[in-house]
Amino acid sequence: MKELCCTAHEKAGYATDVHVDEVILNLRSLVFFNEDYRTRKVDVVTYRIEEGTSIHERRRYWYFTEGIRKDCVFYLDPLDSRGREFKLQRLVCGIKVF
Repeated sequence: MKELCCTAHEKAGYATDVHVDEVILNLRSLVFFNEDYRTRKVDVVTYRIEEGTSIHERRRYWYFTEGIRKDCVFYLDPLDSRGREFKLQRLVCGIKVF
């Protein structure tokens, strides 16, 4: 799972040659602001970059869920400080999954 997070992080253009310190999988709420879509529960991967990377990357969490294809993920933005509700941020594809 850490390898998947590293690959997604790099494909998203956030940073290269990163080391993931922590990965958590939780069921969370995905909220849509378009009233045509209802809030739904999705599996959210939360990961943190290991110390030793650039100061801008340390101790920050990133979140994603499954994308529209097997090689895609949707990065998410938290809507609350506890990380229980999220909105879609961006789609990242081209992630080679094992």
